[in-house]
Amino acid sequence: MKICFISSYPPEKEGVGRFTKRLADNFKSTGIEISVLTFNYKFIYNGGNIYQVLGASPKNILATYKSLTTVKPDIIHLQYATPIYRMYSPLLWFILWIYKKRNKVKLIVTFHEVGRETELLRAPGIKYYSVMSSIADRIIVHTKEAEQILIKQCNVHANKISRIPLGLYDIALKEKINKRLRIINGTSIANKKIILFFGYIHIDKGIDNLIEAMNILYINHPEEKSKSIVLISGDVRPRKGIFKYFGYLDLKYKNRLIKLVKDYKLKDNVKFLGYIKESTIYPLLNSSSVIVMPYKKVEQSGVLNLALNFNIPVIASNIGGLNEILAETKLTVKSENHRLLQEKIYFILKDKNKNKNNIKIMYAKIRKANSLKVVINNHVAIYNKMYE
Repeated sequence: MKICFISSYPPEKEGVGRFTKRLADNFKSTGIEISVLTFNYKFIYNGGNIYQVLGASPKNILATYKSLTTVKPDIIHLQYATPIYRMYSPLLWFILWIYKKRNKVKLIVTFHEVGRETELLRAPGIKYYSVMSSIADRIIVHTKEAEQILIKQCNVHANKISRIPLGLYDIALKEKINKRLRIINGTSIANKKIILFFGYIHIDKGIDNLIEAMNILYINHPEEKSKSIVLISGDVRPRKGIFKYFGYLDLKYKNRLIKLVKDYKLKDNVKFLGYIKESTIYPLLNSSSVIVMPYKKVEQSGVLNLALNFNIPVIASNIGGLNEILAETKLTVKSENHRLLQEKIYFILKDKNKNKNNIKIMYAKIRKANSLKVVINNHVAIYNKMYE
């Protein structure tokens, strides 16, 4: 069986591309032949059928169609989020519709941001998702919330939708997990309780809620100021074309966060690390006392699925896939409830070891339900059924 993924792909630093690579790498053992159509990153890939052809120019359009005729896939699997394809999105769907009709090929789409995009784009977004859903033969989503939006708002039949978790990152090397840090990007973190936010700086990520909560925590428990540090690991996402405007909004939001830290006199306790080296990601997560995800809007999170490999508490907003995965931990909270958020953080900080065993047991259960093996097996089952 030949599967052709259409997606962003590493070295692009965003979640959908990394998700696609994880799938492609792990399908090798199933006997499925994988090809990938992606954008021209001017990157030399070692092995694999990877075609850097996507784009809106006439040359790219012809190259995309030609690549499909070369690969001759049995199933095309599109990994979709509007920011990946931008203004090229309608044209891509038109190409796939033509190829699908001419070659009697099945088309699967994984929608990664149904909730966020339909809320942002409103009626036009709902209509667009309805049209995309009508072209696809099978739809995959990661959360129950996304599934219900498609059914109730976009009029997609429930039988057409499959729900598969995003899946955990497979950290095979134990030394990656066990390593700890004493300093990172010039910031000393030795002997500190680390409250970590990890990911792009964006208004939907609710970092301001974390700063507000920490200000309350330090007022209520001043002794924690000398014992703890908040690390904001990440920066504003690079944007291209007309989407540079959103990059400007993100930068404006970051400056607002810096001012908030200054106003609360928390410059010694809240540090903006910027981007960190790939090799320090696991050690930083493992060095943390608690990972906080105070998002205002989210469907699913690659950061969460990475963090769950560590037996470290994750406090997150009670929305989307975060709530679906973490509800049993009792560590979810309404994003704007600063007082409750600081209470949850302090609960972890004051006695980390007391909560360690409970976290370990709950995370083992979560890891089993969201393992990469489960994700791969569910995909293979869908492919086999559509290939019959």
